[in-house]
Amino acid sequence: MSVLVKDLIDDVRSLVGDENSSAYRHSDTVYRDKKIPAGMRLFNSYFFQRYEILGSGDSAYFSPDLTDKDKEMLLLCAAIATLRGEYAQAAVDAVAVSNPAGKTDLTKIPKAVGAVVQNYLSEVKRERLRRAQKKVEKEIAGKALKSTASGDTAEGLPIVTIVKTK
Repeated sequence: MSVLVKDLIDDVRSLVGDENSSAYRHSDTVYRDKKIPAGMRLFNSYFFQRYEILGSGDSAYFSPDLTDKDKEMLLLCAAIATLRGEYAQAAVDAVAVSNPAGKTDLTKIPKAVGAVVQNYLSEVKRERLRRAQKKVEKEIAGKALKSTASGDTAEGLPIVTIVKTK
């Protein structure tokens, strides 16, 4: 069954900490039309996939169907895309703000957002490496070494005999 883009919004919100429904940082439309598609493009570039979004609005869906693991990675990529924008905004806003109690230091916010982005990016990179390793293992498993007719090599590799001497 096709996964609708709008069905990923709450998961992305959760990953980026945008869960206060009375004060969302981004509307559902922004997530649906901008943040999640940006995450899909990031996912496609990292995993050499060709997912696309077909349809529009609330009926927009992913094609081909997302696997569970691809969906998990796409969610992380959408969170990365969202947080990168927030990181840039936090860097602009990272100044000492005056308030009645004194000054509020906002300079640590960009570092905190950046740390979350790096954590999610590490997870995506680990999965990418795991998939590459699995692909290589699968290719190697299908190939058995064959001896030549003379038996002195295996697929062009010399057979080495180790002899213990006194």
